[in-house]
Amino acid sequence: MAEEVVAQTLDELPAAIAEEVEQVSVFVETEPDDDDLEAGVGDDWLGIFEGASHPQGDLPDPPRIRIWVNNLWTFASGREAAFRREVRVTLLHEIGHYLGLDEEGVARLGLE
Repeated sequence: MAEEVVAQTLDELPAAIAEEVEQVSVFVETEPDDDDLEAGVGDDWLGIFEGASHPQGDLPDPPRIRIWVNNLWTFASGREAAFRREVRVTLLHEIGHYLGLDEEGVARLGLE
């Protein structure tokens, strides 16, 4: 279900933004693993953007977005419509980070 929402959300991006995020890989994962937790990821985080943001250009690690479905399902209280909405918002939030927005910037867009 999450993969479907991710694909639909990416398909619905405006053309200019879709072109900008073509090189970003999106991974749908169960939950943060032990390595993530040791690296400082919160066990309740919904997703994360990793790598160089678009304005920073090319760095050794390719940009990627990771979405954690168990945390999203819990956050949505097990309601399918809320889960779908949160997957979409989380993906757009992380795309905002890729495009160079900080937490305040994505919050101004209503992507918190």
